[in-house]
Amino acid sequence: MISQSLDLTQTFNNNNLAQIDIAGWTYISADIITPTAVVTFKTSNDGGAVTGSIEANPTSATNFVAVEGTNVSTNTTATSTASSGLFTFGVTGQYLQFASTGTVAKLILYLSKNK
Repeated sequence: MISQSLDLTQTFNNNNLAQIDIAGWTYISADIITPTAVVTFKTSNDGGAVTGSIEANPTSATNFVAVEGTNVSTNTTATSTASSGLFTFGVTGQYLQFASTGTVAKLILYLSKNK
């Protein structure tokens, strides 16, 4: 198994936004700690590339739509959260976005896949 942990706290708090490329990963979980406002979950396949000029990437991704995450503690799904929790996501698009008007104490992602 191949895995990676990402601490997106600073990026999220600086921009009220964190976007990552989840293509190739089969398991995604996000640990969201102490949000000061609602954090929304969104996905997109549109990398925002202009044909022939730049490559698609998570920073330029556009056209995001709501995506459900499953709260591990309650086994309920939601497209946002206003409280701390560990959420898992299916791979439904190439990019995953977390957005808010507030900050978080921590936003840690765990990504994994089989070799």
